[in-house]
Amino acid sequence: MIEVLKGGILANIQDGGRPGFRNQGVPASGPMDPLALRVANMLLGKPADATGIEIIFGQTQLRFQKAGWVALTGADLGASFDGKPITPGWRFKVEPGQILHFRQPKHGFRAYLAVSGELNTPKVLGSASFDRGSGFQKPLESGQTLDWQPAGDFKAPLYVRVPEAGRLRVLPGPEYQTFDKLAHGIFWHTNWKITADSNRMGYRLSGPSLHRLVGDEMPSQGVVPGTIQVPANGQPIVLGVDAQATGGYPILGVVISADLWQLGQLGPGRHIQFIPTTPQEARLAWQKQCDYLKHLEQYIGAH
Repeated sequence: MIEVLKGGILANIQDGGRPGFRNQGVPASGPMDPLALRVANMLLGKPADATGIEIIFGQTQLRFQKAGWVALTGADLGASFDGKPITPGWRFKVEPGQILHFRQPKHGFRAYLAVSGELNTPKVLGSASFDRGSGFQKPLESGQTLDWQPAGDFKAPLYVRVPEAGRLRVLPGPEYQTFDKLAHGIFWHTNWKITADSNRMGYRLSGPSLHRLVGDEMPSQGVVPGTIQVPANGQPIVLGVDAQATGGYPILGVVISADLWQLGQLGPGRHIQFIPTTPQEARLAWQKQCDYLKHLEQYIGAH
């Protein structure tokens, strides 16, 4: 068992999410930083989509009631293990009664904890992922216990270096040309502030207003995580993993898949700057990320 001493701010369970149900209006969900959860699972020799815990901002405390191995990646939320500071990127062993304590962000916004063996949690549509908008699952609550069945063993703790978030590369969207040139310049050169009215469904940004050349209403169209919509007030919204399946706002751009994980490490009050890119650069970026994971898997396998 893992005892939740403090649930913190919307700490929750995530796995590979619910892909394949968007035609029924169900968001894919899954971790906001899928790269971090994948690396945590790799450190324990588990599948990329195995169940883990997403800790947001900090203020979470977990007590382990069994011996086993865990891995911590993603944001540096001031975590300490029985009072000893621990940085993201570590695989380490826990003993019964030991406490993992997350305080507040030093760098990034979301940390991910993977555990050896199985973390048995209820599933909806084949996934244990929390999705607040759909009402699937609940965030962790103080006093709650998680059914953990540890398995496997490792020779020693292991550290791997994980990528750091930077700027987000964006491909122009289908309505890009319906915005005037001034709006284009503002979009690419503004440090957009993430407002407090942001969550896993979407990040609402604050900055200069973006003007559209045409003001006609649009029919709803399919949207995906990373889609950047611009409502009538001219303030962009970047959709997250819990985003709805369709949207009726014009789409100015889309964050490329290789950079989408970085959105999960940005919280309210932080700033975003978008970088224009091309489909070719997007494919190269994705291949680079695949190569990184392949090399990382080989390194972990050798230890």
